[in-house]
Amino acid sequence: MKQRTHLSAGTLQSYIPYIVFAVTTMIFFSGHLFGKMYFWDDFVEQVYPNRVFAAHGWAEGGIPFWNPYSFCGMPYMADVQSALFYPPNFIVDMLAGDGAYPVGLLQWMLILHFFIAQCGMYVLCRNIGTTSVAAMIAAVGYGFSSPLALHAFHPMQVEHLAWLPFIVSFFYTTLTKGSIHSMLYGGLLLGMTMLSGSPQMTLYISFFLGCMAVWFTISGLITKKESTIMTVRSGAFAILSLVIAVGVFCMQYLPSKELAGESERSEMTYEKATVGSLQFKQLITAAVPKAYGHITPESGNKAPFYLSDNEYYLYWDTAFYGGIIAFFLGLFALIALRKNPTVLFLGVMSLFAFLFALGSNGFLYNLFYQLPFFGSLRIPARMMFVWTFGFSVLAAFGFDEAARLVKSKQVLIPLLVAALLPVFFALGVSTGSLVDFPNDAIEKTVSSFGTTALFTITAGFAIVFSVHRGILSQTMGGYALVLLIFIDISVANSSFNNGKINPKNEYAQTYSEQLRQILQPRVPDSLFRVSMRTTGAMALKRNQGMTDGVMLYEGYNQLLLAKRHPAVPTISGIYDMLSIAQEIKVDPSTRSAGFEYRPSRFPMAWMTYQATVIPADRVKQAMKADSTTDYHNVTVLEENPSQSLSRKASADVVHSAKVTSYSNNEIEYSVETTEPGILCMSEVYYPAWKAYIDGTPAKVYRANYALRAVEVPAGKHTIQLRYESSAFKSGMLISLGTFAFCVLTLVIIQVSSMRSKGT
Repeated sequence: MKQRTHLSAGTLQSYIPYIVFAVTTMIFFSGHLFGKMYFWDDFVEQVYPNRVFAAHGWAEGGIPFWNPYSFCGMPYMADVQSALFYPPNFIVDMLAGDGAYPVGLLQWMLILHFFIAQCGMYVLCRNIGTTSVAAMIAAVGYGFSSPLALHAFHPMQVEHLAWLPFIVSFFYTTLTKGSIHSMLYGGLLLGMTMLSGSPQMTLYISFFLGCMAVWFTISGLITKKESTIMTVRSGAFAILSLVIAVGVFCMQYLPSKELAGESERSEMTYEKATVGSLQFKQLITAAVPKAYGHITPESGNKAPFYLSDNEYYLYWDTAFYGGIIAFFLGLFALIALRKNPTVLFLGVMSLFAFLFALGSNGFLYNLFYQLPFFGSLRIPARMMFVWTFGFSVLAAFGFDEAARLVKSKQVLIPLLVAALLPVFFALGVSTGSLVDFPNDAIEKTVSSFGTTALFTITAGFAIVFSVHRGILSQTMGGYALVLLIFIDISVANSSFNNGKINPKNEYAQTYSEQLRQILQPRVPDSLFRVSMRTTGAMALKRNQGMTDGVMLYEGYNQLLLAKRHPAVPTISGIYDMLSIAQEIKVDPSTRSAGFEYRPSRFPMAWMTYQATVIPADRVKQAMKADSTTDYHNVTVLEENPSQSLSRKASADVVHSAKVTSYSNNEIEYSVETTEPGILCMSEVYYPAWKAYIDGTPAKVYRANYALRAVEVPAGKHTIQLRYESSAFKSGMLISLGTFAFCVLTLVIIQVSSMRSKGT
């Protein structure tokens, strides 16, 4: 008979935290998991159409490099927010194929990251030496904190922060033990996380890890726990782990860098960069998260966010609440364990995050604005994830310290001191002494938030005090705190994500099938673009072109090409040259909106035999000031063409030009002309597009400020435009080489280990 094996009590005990994390995740997102609630805002307007487009692109058999359906065409893969190569996205995109995109699966995949965040924080805290129950306190508070929960409709930020604790854990092991395995795994995991699509989180996390490497290396040299050589080697391994991550990320980074140079973000002003600076008084929200109101998917809040009249998004972009209990225990840890290098590091980095997040309201950001990368990103307050992360870990340290020194007078006074600030904030909001209320309704609601916070900190202090006095066991007190923290943070953040709009239904019901037939182009016979927005009317969702195959003049994206429209003086002239055939109009008498056909629009390709050359630095101003040039006959170039032109009117030359095939990454034209000329295309210029005339490479000119043009010799020719990014090819080679290096190193280590054991 086979002997039946049983799980030991210790084994079962080890599973309890993960079961708790699964339960908390299901409770927090119960409505989303069972199809009653949906993520909203950018999840509907940007994330969903991005994923639909990616799925269609993969189904067509290639990488979707170019998106022809937004802003008359723009890079897709090169936009880091597309997160095309982030493995979970890739899996869902492949499962979707070319059919209906599974919104439920997309939500489940995102929600899974909140479970991952808790597991990672638990593993990290255990790795740095806290008890299991203390690690659970940190995990639950961090897993549903504001930087994650209030950005659920920004998956790229959630995904970065979900993997962060695991990454930090690998880095900690690398720095303290010199582990090559941790170096490799940490680098690979960080590289994968970078692919999830938030350049700001990538930069800030990399900076945090760099500071961590420097701190622990210097600390090791001072304390001399290891030899100088071992300490320096461990620090070098940590830096090498960052290099590995960048190597993995290069497949996305190099194309994104190319796009950044062509985008509006290439000239970020200080004023734009500091939008989203934290206000000093928002420190109160570390204890009372809704002290200045809040935002939900439903209108009619009793206390709407009132720190800003127009920039409502600053509510979630400046939020950093990780629980008033974590704030209290974190302060206690900083007081009681201030000589602990890890505690001190987290305290210093939390303070740094706050000073940096102040942006234009402080001094520190001004120094970093001058550094590479930092000045090209908006909303400094997003750095506050470091505060939330730091205080979550500090809370675990604090709880363990209170439980370790039972009935010690050395603990009681620091506990009382640590409770003073959160109690002061909660009491100040509940009485109105620390905040200025815009009206009585807001005062009544926000005061109740302060009262709730006061109750929570009182209950939390009572539990910690009971553990310290030996009234409650550390385990029972810890579980009680986990429950209290989860209730507190759920009340603060869970309703924020309760949207009721199913993105799939929202897009499907936007317009009738008859209108769909009017707006959708037919390749190659009827290609055109559509303008669907005007003052007082918007016919489609902002990125609906990506889901329905409508080539839109509009779109929604934070990263736009700086030169995306011809620089002509009138909007009708812009529409003509971009081949916009359908334009939405509002009837002033009936106030009803409808589409009108535009007979003046240019074809998708046309020939000219005259060229005006204007230097790049003057072309925009010159074209804006010129209302006489007929662009049917004249092309504005920024450099001299290689062949001489007859300067005839296009109508005086026998010619034809038409599109014969059109896809995301390749366009083919058939041109026949009796004289050399310039093929002008109603396509936005981008350097990754390459031209071939009858298979021979040809130059793509920037024409009319923002469009493409190719010189065509006399005769009958086939012209192909292909998206061929040398930046992507170089990045892919680096990424594959980095991955191969890591795998080969791990194999060598494993083989060496097996041989040593064999001997």
